[in-house]
Amino acid sequence: MLLKDDKKSSNNVCEMCVVSFSEADDPYYYVCDSCDYYIHKSCEKLPKQINYHFHPQHPLFLKPRFKSFCHSCGQLPKKYLMFSCDECDFYMDVECTQMSTNSISTCPNEGQHFIQHSTHPHLLLLFDTSTNDMNISCFACQSSDDIGVYYGCIVFMKSDSNEFHKTDSSIFGCLDCDFKLHLLCGPLPSIIKHESHMHSLNLVDSCIDDTFGDYYCDICEEERNPRLRVYYCAKCKYVAHVHCVISEVINVLKGDINDVKLKVLGEDVWEFPNKEINYPTLQLHPTSSLNTLEDLIHKLTRRDLDRLKDHFYWDEERNKTVEVESQEDEVLKLFSFTESDFMHYIFKESQFIYFKKKLGIKRSDLALKIVGIKGYFIPFNLASVMKYLLHKYEDISNKYYSKEFNSIGYYFVCKVMKEMHTTLVADITKNLLQQWYHYLLFASIDARFEVDFLWQFLWKITREFYYQQLRKLVEIEFPMKIEKKILELQKKIDEYHAGLDKCKKLRESLNSTEESMVKQGLEKAVEHKWKLATQF
Repeated sequence: MLLKDDKKSSNNVCEMCVVSFSEADDPYYYVCDSCDYYIHKSCEKLPKQINYHFHPQHPLFLKPRFKSFCHSCGQLPKKYLMFSCDECDFYMDVECTQMSTNSISTCPNEGQHFIQHSTHPHLLLLFDTSTNDMNISCFACQSSDDIGVYYGCIVFMKSDSNEFHKTDSSIFGCLDCDFKLHLLCGPLPSIIKHESHMHSLNLVDSCIDDTFGDYYCDICEEERNPRLRVYYCAKCKYVAHVHCVISEVINVLKGDINDVKLKVLGEDVWEFPNKEINYPTLQLHPTSSLNTLEDLIHKLTRRDLDRLKDHFYWDEERNKTVEVESQEDEVLKLFSFTESDFMHYIFKESQFIYFKKKLGIKRSDLALKIVGIKGYFIPFNLASVMKYLLHKYEDISNKYYSKEFNSIGYYFVCKVMKEMHTTLVADITKNLLQQWYHYLLFASIDARFEVDFLWQFLWKITREFYYQQLRKLVEIEFPMKIEKKILELQKKIDEYHAGLDKCKKLRESLNSTEESMVKQGLEKAVEHKWKLATQF
């Protein structure tokens, strides 16, 4: 075949994209004159078959486009070819398949910048929320703009904090599935260069220096929340709020980032120590009927479903109340505990709750997309944890149970691991601690997982929680509660004294009245002594 760029065959049609050369942008084409066969040069260079990381169950084949929208960007393809899977009705335009996992594209209609990141199968648009009244529920921290809620990734990250709001003028959003991420939770440049510091600044999930009790930003010199992400120079111990370098961050996100590493919240925790490890990439589950965690639960056998329902609920509200001691009684008991007493108390109470109380699985968790890893089905936001778990501890599940049931067990284990690795000790509550016990009791008792390594972590965390609580009790809460109790008792004593005085006065009044009445009666008796009975 010969490569030509003349207009002789401008009315001929490309055998691949079925578009005439007069309509195509590419002036170059290959031709076989003897067969009258024509192909655009740009079409010929495209692979005829690809394996795409967000649709790994089947290969995608290059075909002429039909009136089908791209499953990634949601747009009609600009080119006359697209990659498709006929079995799944899955379509990708050529541009989207050529994007790297960290890249930028431009929306052809609106000129807006999209980010493709490995944490989400669709393109993410960087929204400006400063001029829009948007209802935002962040996928990473599960908190909305007006309510601070705890969930996994960020522990007790309050969306009403001042520095958090300084970055909420922009969010990452998916137009296709309403997936949204706060800017502070989403994929940000792992390294930036800012005029405020001579060295490059690295993005870290949190920066805590044990030698100082207060934390400040070195740019604005204002106090910062140690729970939130910052840019950091380890050599100089230089820390910068994200909002203090936001202009540089936005410039990077809106530029060419094909060679820029983006990091989402919590990504560093699950990086393998040896980068040469060749571990399988994420794979979406091949059956279209199994897309979410809820689908996975519905796939359980009746026996496995009953086993799960013995300890969890998700389809309706259940009576979640368990008889517990009052807070004051618990505080007094905690103060009298030794370390071993407290460990035993927490474990026994958690066991009691496990068999008496069902823990709810949130609707937001049920809607999580699942991916396949080594034959198991895991919510997408826990995939990196699952890969880390299998790499370090291998398969800890019971081989006699189904893949679906073991996947539920892995979901709970990975959830606990992620929450443990993203929760500051200062933010651990007794309720959160008991949730971790609940998940691990299910994994070890009902799913028969080998989770001794997690129990050891949990015992250490429980011990640390005991001393943290004891410190708060000794320094703050217990003196306050004792003072409050003294005031309450003093008030009752004063009330008793007032009542006692009232009774004494009443007794004296009654005595004086009685004496007066008796005296009057005696005097009248003397006067009436010699009267007739009918004279009264």
